[in-house]
Amino acid sequence: MARSMTDHPESEPYRLATSASHLLHRAEQLASERFTQLVNGAVTLRQFAVLAAVHENSGLSQSDLVRATGIDRSTLADMMKGLENRGLVVRTPSTADGRAYSVRLTQSGAAILAAATQHARAADAAILDLLPRTKRKA
Repeated sequence: MARSMTDHPESEPYRLATSASHLLHRAEQLASERFTQLVNGAVTLRQFAVLAAVHENSGLSQSDLVRATGIDRSTLADMMKGLENRGLVVRTPSTADGRAYSVRLTQSGAAILAAATQHARAADAAILDLLPRTKRKA
């Protein structure tokens, strides 16, 4: 009978090669590297995630984007400055909350998002291709 990843006796050394959390982290790194290569460095996978989230819900606040993307608040704030400086997003004061900013894509941001989408799908496919079809779920 095959041993599960949780069947390791306490006396065995911890091995990264069998660590689900480490393997998930490595899969994310590989997907990110693959994506960056495919888009020739136009945006990172995390920047793409922000652009996609803004596209899905134009006018989101940065707090909403933190929840939508899982990117921490300070990292997202730095990313937003960079995306805004590159002319990919605009931030305007929120009409609902004077302390918050609403984020929208610019035409340039929408164009980068459209061009990068096929590459994001290819990066996803490269990772999913490592899994047997019977283990994949939509």
